Amino acid sequence: MNHQSTQERKNYPLYYRSLEYTEVINFIHTQTTSRGIHLKYFMSFNFRKPSKKYYQQYCQNAHIKAIILRFLYGKNIPKSNRVKLFFFVEKSRYDRTLHTHLLMESLCTRSMDRMLRRMNYNGDKIFLPSIRDTDGIITNEYFEGLILNRMMDTIKNNTSALGTGKQSTDVRLIGDEMLRINYCTKEVNMKTRYSNKVYDWFDCVDVVNSDLSPIE
Repeated sequence: MNHQSTQERKNYPLYYRSLEYTEVINFIHTQTTSRGIHLKYFMSFNFRKPSKKYYQQYCQNAHIKAIILRFLYGKNIPKSNRVKLFFFVEKSRYDRTLHTHLLMESLCTRSMDRMLRRMNYNGDKIFLPSIRDTDGIITNEYFEGLILNRMMDTIKNNTSALGTGKQSTDVRLIGDEMLRINYCTKEVNMKTRYSNKVYDWFDCVDVVNSDLSPIE
């Protein structure tokens, strides 16, 4: 049964149609290749009192998305020219509770410079050497990691539903993109293989909070 609200179905009509598991994988991968999106980071969020209701999980995803965009861009969040986020909801095979996975695009150099200077302005005391003072690749990787760590701390500090332990949040490099997308959508494959019921793939893929284009 579909867990998205009726209003959301009206707002996103082209998403809500049946897709085979391989079609789901190809659809998400095509989103990145056709739009020039370079997914770089894989994040996981586990909650203190995890829900079994998809709609509640989508609300948590919307909250996390709002924190990320506010952290990265402040009050002036761009409508289109910004980092892209893909949200997925996975059900635990042990107690059937839900947790969230997130695939995030890499940050451009200009965006990192703006974010770091705003963090400095807010009193974080971050040393900002010029690009010519150190190797450009090392500088970008180091600062991007610094931003991500501070961003994850901000999410935890502003999301009371998240646990406080080390396993409540996790961020790492995405690795092979297709394998990671396969991992994030494995719930669709399991449902298709082991159940006679039709599984709505958009329960797993949070189309409302993800930066996805409609299915053509």
